[in-house]
Amino acid sequence: MARAGLNKFNVQQARDTLLARGINPSVDAVRVELGNTGSKTTIHRYLKELDAEDATQLGDEALLSNVLKDMIGRMAATLRDEALQRAEEANHTWQTEKVQLTAQLSAAQTRLKELGADNTALAIRLEREYAAHDETKTRLQHAELRAERFDQQVKGLEQQLDDNQKHRASLEEKHRHARDALEHFRTAAQEQREQEQLRHDTQVQQLQTELLHLNQTLIVKQSELTQLNRDNASLVGEVGEHRKQMKQLEKQLSEKSKQAELASETHAKLLAVTEEKTAIDIELQSLAEALEVESGKARGLELSLAKLQTELDVKNTLLEKLSIR
Repeated sequence: MARAGLNKFNVQQARDTLLARGINPSVDAVRVELGNTGSKTTIHRYLKELDAEDATQLGDEALLSNVLKDMIGRMAATLRDEALQRAEEANHTWQTEKVQLTAQLSAAQTRLKELGADNTALAIRLEREYAAHDETKTRLQHAELRAERFDQQVKGLEQQLDDNQKHRASLEEKHRHARDALEHFRTAAQEQREQEQLRHDTQVQQLQTELLHLNQTLIVKQSELTQLNRDNASLVGEVGEHRKQMKQLEKQLSEKSKQAELASETHAKLLAVTEEKTAIDIELQSLAEALEVESGKARGLELSLAKLQTELDVKNTLLEKLSIR
């Protein structure tokens, strides 16, 4: 359908534009260049008139020879025929492509309807997915909060675990020190027991030796005490005898004194008796001193004997304890 106001000038402009692009100015190409407006018959008529004008213009050229004009005319006719043939081929191709594009458009429209239905279903599904997404997002936020709390708990537990590990390491170190100290104590105790056992054995042997010596000393002291007791008994007898003699002498002296008073002639006898009495007194004093010395010795021996007996009892008690151990 021809558009209003379509004229040969418009067709000429479209043809010149196509030629400038190197495109064959066929009827369809010109119509497309004109915006798919205008009748193909009108466009074809204008193109023929323009070709005729071009041919007339070429014929009017005075400088061109008839041979050149003929050649140009034949070339123009050939080009026109080729252009028309190509235009027909292009039109046929375009019609084929048009049918294909129409079929594709119909299929696309059908597909579009299907897609519209699918789009509605997808919109409903998308709405559901949005709702599920919101729910999932809420659950995710809750999960993130729980995860954050769990993370804090994990950090607290890790800190507690680290503290426990440090405390455990400290306890292990203390246990190791205690074990070393216990081992050292056991070794020292074993050495001390061995030393104490050695000292014990030595003390037992020493005490046995001392006990034997004390027993021997005790026997000697008892013998000495017995002898002293005998000597004391003898001295006591002698002192008693001397005392008796002294009493007799004192009696005799008293009698002699009385007799001396009566008779001076008995002075010499009295003197002799006095001298005898003095000698007896000296002897008696000497015996008394010896008795005192011997008594002191006896008391010393008794004390020594008691001390030895006490020491012997202590040694026996200690020996019994050591024997029990």
